[in-house]
Amino acid sequence: DITRGMRVSIVDNASNDDSVKFIEETIAENGWNSWVTVLRAKANLGFSAGNNIGIRSCDARYYWLLNPDTIVRGGARAALVEFLDANPRVGILGAMVENSDGSPQGSARRCLKPTTELSSAARTGLVERVVRQAPVTLPEHEQPLQCDWVSGAAMIVRRETFDEIGLFDEGYFLYFEELDFCERARAAGWEVWHLPQSRVVHLEGAATGISKPRSRRPAYWFNSRRRFFLKRYGLPGLITADCCWLLGRTIFSVRQLTRFRRRSNTDPKWLTWDIIRGDLRSIMTGEAFRIAEEARRVWPRLAS
Repeated sequence: DITRGMRVSIVDNASNDDSVKFIEETIAENGWNSWVTVLRAKANLGFSAGNNIGIRSCDARYYWLLNPDTIVRGGARAALVEFLDANPRVGILGAMVENSDGSPQGSARRCLKPTTELSSAARTGLVERVVRQAPVTLPEHEQPLQCDWVSGAAMIVRRETFDEIGLFDEGYFLYFEELDFCERARAAGWEVWHLPQSRVVHLEGAATGISKPRSRRPAYWFNSRRRFFLKRYGLPGLITADCCWLLGRTIFSVRQLTRFRRRSNTDPKWLTWDIIRGDLRSIMTGEAFRIAEEARRVWPRLAS
């Protein structure tokens, strides 16, 4: 019985259509009321606060977080539970997140550093080799792998991890929150692993539309990026990250001008402008200083 020992909490972030009604009717028609619960938020609270509602709603050994734009492959849950049962120091475990065609999305990753913005913006392996910097996304692997962080689209968390470090930081609306959470867990001594034997399809961007080519990124992406760098590396780290981004973008632009055939540009519109403008505004209004101070006070092990 797939439902044995399992409860499902579906958190609705104030949908403005008939999706909740459809879900509740489907649950009732199939007799799933004993193990599936629909929780309604009063507003769209984003990833962190929305998941926190579901986590608070039940007492469990493990909490498996799934995005609404995911499709679970057979055996995915059992593989995750079996691995956590066998490895008590693993606090967070990520599934192999795939595209609809079965190709991997790169869900096991190294931590972001201010200097990684250089290679991310330059988009050339030469820069990575010169600065001796490995890509953030880890290469494909067939065996379980310890890493710095995993995709929040399909991650399972041990209850004791939440008990020790708290829930997701609700200062993030969307993006970077799982990176923040994994960093806090690792700072507290928990291990983060990736399990390719557990497979989940992620229709990335289906819920937000952020993956559309040349679409301008929403403000919350920039707010989340800024919040992470400030919490993890302080104001000097954010400034370094932005300088590295500008340098990398300059390298990319020069390479484009000198190429016989230019790469098609699928980057979001005004990406660099939105990064720098938003961060400068945050510094000038004092917001950046407040976030950095909050990190030093609330999460000293992460900020150190």
